[in-house]
Amino acid sequence: MNVAFIISSAIDLGDAAKLNFIGKKVRSAFSAEERFEQTQFTLSNIDSFFPDVKKYIFDVGKNSDKYKDSLSYVKNLDFVSIEKINQEESQKCITLQSKGWCESIGTYVFLENKKDELKKYDFLIKITGRYFYKNFNKKFLISDNLDKILSKKIYKWNWKNSWQFPRFLNQDGALYWMPTTTYCIPRLCFEAYKNSIENVKNFYQENRHSNFLQIDFEAMMFYFLLKDKYFIETDWVCAGLGGADGNLSVY
Repeated sequence: MNVAFIISSAIDLGDAAKLNFIGKKVRSAFSAEERFEQTQFTLSNIDSFFPDVKKYIFDVGKNSDKYKDSLSYVKNLDFVSIEKINQEESQKCITLQSKGWCESIGTYVFLENKKDELKKYDFLIKITGRYFYKNFNKKFLISDNLDKILSKKIYKWNWKNSWQFPRFLNQDGALYWMPTTTYCIPRLCFEAYKNSIENVKNFYQENRHSNFLQIDFEAMMFYFLLKDKYFIETDWVCAGLGGADGNLSVY
């Protein structure tokens, strides 16, 4: 199977590091130097499971040439600067208070820019920059799964009206949450994936009420990507330090 990794990244936030996300005290608990070191570990970790596999970093931050040059030793790495593709959209990614909106903008700009190249891979595995795998079972990367999205275990909570979220997220009395730290998009689902990211981005753009802007990207991704698609829950395990709080999370 032809496999590539996509790494979402925001290494250097510049002056925007002083800003925050809704519900968070700070935007980043780490300096640009620390975020870069953690990103290097992500790349090394991927290569430990898939030696010299093709890797794409799409970075929404500043000083992209500096980090691209510093990572030139990494084999088969394509460092994509969102700022160089669309400066206005990259600025939104590091200044908007809605984390989900930021994630959807950066991802969409990358996918739209690289779509013709990305379509050739049987499996595109996304991992959040600065995170790493503790377990990666390759048994799911088979031809029978070229039409099935590979996800971590889906979370489910009983719906609470106090959340004041849009009612379409209420699926039979529950809120579903797709972990987006890592997931895999097979070749036959690429267009549906790109369209779903665009739909998420447009929802945040068109609904700027604070109750909607604080909706987790993961809840939106379940609704727009997985709700009507066939997906498989994997046993992959990844971990990393939360960008805004610095706490270790294991998914």
